[in-house]
Amino acid sequence: MSLATGFVVPEQFPVTLLCCAILCVECFGCGMYIGMKARPRTFTKEHMEQFKEEHQKAFPKGEPAVGGWPDAGDGRYSDKLPYKTWVEFNNAMRVHMNFVEMLPVILFTLILGGLFVPVVTMWVAIVNTVARLIYTYSYLTKGSNSRYLGAVAGSLPLYIILIWTVVKLFTLAF
Repeated sequence: MSLATGFVVPEQFPVTLLCCAILCVECFGCGMYIGMKARPRTFTKEHMEQFKEEHQKAFPKGEPAVGGWPDAGDGRYSDKLPYKTWVEFNNAMRVHMNFVEMLPVILFTLILGGLFVPVVTMWVAIVNTVARLIYTYSYLTKGSNSRYLGAVAGSLPLYIILIWTVVKLFTLAF
């Protein structure tokens, strides 16, 4: 049995792809600007000095890295931070890691939806691009309890598009 089909890329698809590219840049920028800015401010040379002896026992030729690598906010270096500093650093790390964790789902949903539900997906992509900025700004300036507007504005439309696309694909397949 042979199944030959023609496929036309929807007119709105380039805008959806542009939003996908912008989301990738936002994610990369979030890691570089927010995460990399928080590390030297949090894990200063003075803070890291307290780990020097322990580090040299395990790694005789090295010193603990200013910036606290590999600690992502839940390790030995973070355990010795003042509470306020710990929360601020973890907020910065979570903003980026939440983005990294969700980016594959976001991109998959937008690309697939953009092919089968193009107009709505294009608008969801635009909303998601802005919602990520709101999420990041709120999380960093007002703490983790204020991230909900950006999270809901970005996630809820994606879930709807994903369900809508799956239903559309199901109807096309059967």
